[in-house]
Amino acid sequence: MILKAKTESQAKDFWTFSQLDTNCLRLEIKGLWLFQGRVNIDALQNSLIKTLDFYPHLSGRIAGKGINMNNAGVEWQIVEQERISTVDVRKNQHALSDFNSGLKHSQMIKGKAPLLSVQVTNISDGYVICVHCSHVCLDGDGFYSFVNNWSKLHRGETIDVTIEKALVLFQQSHTKEEVEQSAIANKWHKMNASILWQFAIIGITKVFSKVTEPIFISDNTIDAIKQSLFDKTAIKYGTHAILSALITRMFMRLNNANPEDIYSQMSVMDIRNRFESINQNYAGNAITTIPTPEFKASVSFDVLVEIIDNSIKEMLNDRQRFADFVILNMETANMKVPYLPLDLKKMNARKPQAIYINNMRRFPVYDVDFGTGKPIWTPPNDLSDIVKIWPTAPDHEKGVEIYIRGYLVTKIKRIKDLNRWIQEIIDSLLNN
Repeated sequence: MILKAKTESQAKDFWTFSQLDTNCLRLEIKGLWLFQGRVNIDALQNSLIKTLDFYPHLSGRIAGKGINMNNAGVEWQIVEQERISTVDVRKNQHALSDFNSGLKHSQMIKGKAPLLSVQVTNISDGYVICVHCSHVCLDGDGFYSFVNNWSKLHRGETIDVTIEKALVLFQQSHTKEEVEQSAIANKWHKMNASILWQFAIIGITKVFSKVTEPIFISDNTIDAIKQSLFDKTAIKYGTHAILSALITRMFMRLNNANPEDIYSQMSVMDIRNRFESINQNYAGNAITTIPTPEFKASVSFDVLVEIIDNSIKEMLNDRQRFADFVILNMETANMKVPYLPLDLKKMNARKPQAIYINNMRRFPVYDVDFGTGKPIWTPPNDLSDIVKIWPTAPDHEKGVEIYIRGYLVTKIKRIKDLNRWIQEIIDSLLNN
C-alpha cells in the first residue's frame, strides 16, 4: 500500500542532491522498534501522513541529480504474526530484514519506486515498527529524528524540520588541479589499485557482513576511567574520546600490535549546528569523518585520549578550517580526485590500524513513543561501519553497546571469556 502526504507538494519542487547525499545513493538505513501493548493502526497511519508533510522528499521519487517532491508516496504495510513474541524478536539476528521487505533499489534509483518503506507487525505481546529509508534522503541523525518526530506528531506534539539545502553543501569553487594539490598538502591518502583489489576481496568474502554480539561497557566503568584520567591529568575528557581510545586499545590487543606499529582513529561527526546554515533539524545528509594524526601503538592511554579529543576540538573550534575540510571532502568525490582523509587500506586490513568509529549513543532511538510507551528494544542499523557505539536498552544496566565488523570478528568470537578480556584491558588502564 502507498501512503501519501496530506499536503500535495508542487510538481516543480525539487530536492537537489548534495555530494554528501550522492555518496549515499546506493545505501539503505534500517531501523526497528519493538514495543509492548497494542497501537491504534489508523492513528499511526494518519500520523505518518502528517509527518510526510514535513519530509516531502521522502514521499518523492529520484530524478537525475535529486528528488522530485511529487508526493508519489511511501510503502506502508501491516502484518499479523501472532505466533511471534517480543522475546523472539530480540533473539532474531535478522530482524531488520525479516520485519520489512525493504526498498526496491534498482527501481528506486530509476525513480520508479519509493524511498521509504514502513512495516508494522502485530505480534502476540506487542508490535514492531520497522523502517527502511534510502540513505540518499537522510543520515543517521536525520533518520532516527524522523521516526522520533513521527511519534511526537502521533502524540499531538509539534516538530520543527528543515529540508532547505545549506549553501555550504554546494560550495565547490576550485579546479580539479587545485583540489588535488589541497588533498596532497593536507597529507590525504591516495586511492590506488591495491585498495580497489582489497574492496573486491571484501565484496566476494562478505567479511563485513559479520558482526560481533554487543560488547557492553557500563556508565560506571566510563565514569571510573574519566576519574582516573582526571586524577592524572586534571582534564575532564568526554565519553567519546574515552570510548574511542578504549576501542583502539582493544584493536591493538587483538592485532598483537608491536610498539612501533602506526595507528590512527576516525570519528564520524555530525556537522549540524557547526555552520549557521545547517541547524539541528536539517533533514538530509550532514556528516563527515574527522581523523586523528598517526600515533604509535606504544602511546600511553592518557595521551591517546588527548590525541582523539584534540583532533576533534581543534577541527570544530576553527570553523573556517572545518568548512574547508568538509568542502574538500565533497570536491574530491565530485571531481573523482582519488584522495581521502581516511586510510582505507589500513581501515579494511585483516589487522585494522585505522579505527573507524560511528558513535550513535545520543540518537533518540529510545525516545520514540506512539502512545503505548517507549520501545523495549531497538537494534543498530546494519550499515558496514567497522565500529558502532549504541545505547543500551531500558531493561539493561546503563551504558553502551559496541558492535565490531570485519576481519576481527572471528578472533573476538574465539575469546573464551570476552567480558573478562575487556575488563583486563580496562583494569590495566586504570592501574597505569
